[in-house]
Amino acid sequence: MVDAGASVTEIVSEFQSYFAVRRQRAFWIVETMLSKEWCVLEVVIAPGCIVDGESTEVEMEWRNCFEHVINVEDMRDYFLSAMLNRVKLLNVCGPGAHYAPLHIRYVPLSETDCSKVETDYEAWINSVLNEAEAILFGG
Repeated sequence: MVDAGASVTEIVSEFQSYFAVRRQRAFWIVETMLSKEWCVLEVVIAPGCIVDGESTEVEMEWRNCFEHVINVEDMRDYFLSAMLNRVKLLNVCGPGAHYAPLHIRYVPLSETDCSKVETDYEAWINSVLNEAEAILFGG
């Protein structure tokens, strides 16, 4: 484990060893992550309605930050498929409703409210749907 006051070279060496990547790639990753301009993928789900047989209007949002290398289309596909047999998060209740969109932007971490950067969007989406089910069914 590298000390908190370690040099970039020491951090890169530890990173390279731990993740078994080439030195040049390790330097690029570490330098990017240490930059104050390091961007993350900020994702917001803000449905207007939760539906599963019954429905309820909601005014809330779920927000999280993920590594910028995550494939956005894979995340969107997982979000839609996760709702197939569960509650549906819609933009509104009633006519003209469609699935609530994932609002996604690349932004420097310092411009978000996130205290950490996640890697597992599937677990987060499942927790959002669990919370939505609890809201809808009073659990």
